[in-house]
Amino acid sequence: FQLWRHGDRSPSTTFSSDPIQESSWTFGEEGFGVLTPIGMEQHFNLGRIMRSRYVDSGFLSQQYRAKEVKVFASKIVRTQVSAVSNMIGMYGSSNGSLGGISYPETPGWPTGFIPVPAQILEEASNALMNCRRTQFMLSELTRLTGITAILDTLEQFFEPLFCESIHFPSSLFSWCPREVFDAVIDTFKVIDDLKAGVGLEDAVEGVDLSYQIPLLHGGYFTQMMKKAMKNEREEGVKYYAVSAHDVEVSAVLSIFGLKSLLYKGRPNFAASILFELWTDETGNEFVKVLFRNGDSDNLRVVTSLIEECDGDFCPIDVIQMYITRFNPGDLFELCAKPLKVATRAA
Repeated sequence: FQLWRHGDRSPSTTFSSDPIQESSWTFGEEGFGVLTPIGMEQHFNLGRIMRSRYVDSGFLSQQYRAKEVKVFASKIVRTQVSAVSNMIGMYGSSNGSLGGISYPETPGWPTGFIPVPAQILEEASNALMNCRRTQFMLSELTRLTGITAILDTLEQFFEPLFCESIHFPSSLFSWCPREVFDAVIDTFKVIDDLKAGVGLEDAVEGVDLSYQIPLLHGGYFTQMMKKAMKNEREEGVKYYAVSAHDVEVSAVLSIFGLKSLLYKGRPNFAASILFELWTDETGNEFVKVLFRNGDSDNLRVVTSLIEECDGDFCPIDVIQMYITRFNPGDLFELCAKPLKVATRAA
């Protein structure tokens, strides 16, 4: 089971005095909030790593098989394009695809390209995009810490500045001092950690945000992982991939106590966490957890960083304990509930 963040993208909006407005973002599909060619390349690279690990090793078939591979994405287009780019890396040109069998030998068709579908997570997207409970938690976080009171103001600067530092650095730093840029980035690392529940381990006035935040934004995906493990046993589906956002990646890592140990702030573009199900010679099941924080990082085993896990392989009962503890139930029902006094589940 794999969960990744989408690749590099343009900002969702910007402030009125920004010299770089939407018309300047001509990359990819053009405009605000879309995946850029850099983002496509990031996921193509990740897909090639996955091919090396799972296809070349013989775990998955050389050609794409719908019964083996399931890919999901949110309703936001950049996650869908990230999924397509990733699958090109896994099953694209010269990767075992056969003309006339895996793809049409039609003039103009990209050689080796197989359109692997990404199913849209309608329920999770609809529930979480309009979730009242998220606002309850942000309001409570503001009340308890005071730091997110400036969130709305800073957000309109952080996102465009960060994206412009990648695509328009000369223009950006011609008017924005680097020390100001660095201060905004550092401030958002603190805010994003808090929004993932990091640093909020001690309940304040009965509210345990270190539990409530990951429960809402990550619990749905750990339940998907539970289903994926069951389907691998019963139906032969071997590889599940979910193309999502930084919030979901951080939330899932927070569930297992990994987020604060792996990075501060937001995960890099195309960051990915994997949960592999292994069985030993006596039939005992274990989970191996791996993480890669984008193109600048190597895929590495992080299982031993989970508190109850020793070594690279963790007994599945330990992982199931976390999955059970962070079961959100029906997302629509959870989102409709106000944030009440709540304790961490046993």
